[in-house]
Amino acid sequence: MDNREDRPTAGSNVTAAVHRVRTDGQLESLRIASPPDGATYLVDPTLRREFQSLSLRAVMPVPGAVEWSVDRRSLGTVESDKSLTWSLAPGRHTFVVRDADGRSAESTIVVR
Repeated sequence: MDNREDRPTAGSNVTAAVHRVRTDGQLESLRIASPPDGATYLVDPTLRREFQSLSLRAVMPVPGAVEWSVDRRSLGTVESDKSLTWSLAPGRHTFVVRDADGRSAESTIVVR
């Protein structure tokens, strides 16, 4: 299988889009790269809380804006090639990321 990017032909006004292609040739869907589903994080009692955070990252076939929420509370919108920071808080937390086309992905973690 050839994993090259689609490229416009000479003289074309079409802009090439970079697509992530899985090994089976299918386009990769929106997913959460960080935090991974099922992960457990520990709060370090020796560090100040402002230094204990997670970098939230999403992967999608075509870069674009994504909206993050945790436990049904909005965290904000960023470009998919950027990360968003969330401060660790003890408990079980569910992260949801949504793209402009309405696709979503979910990840649940535990912080102790």
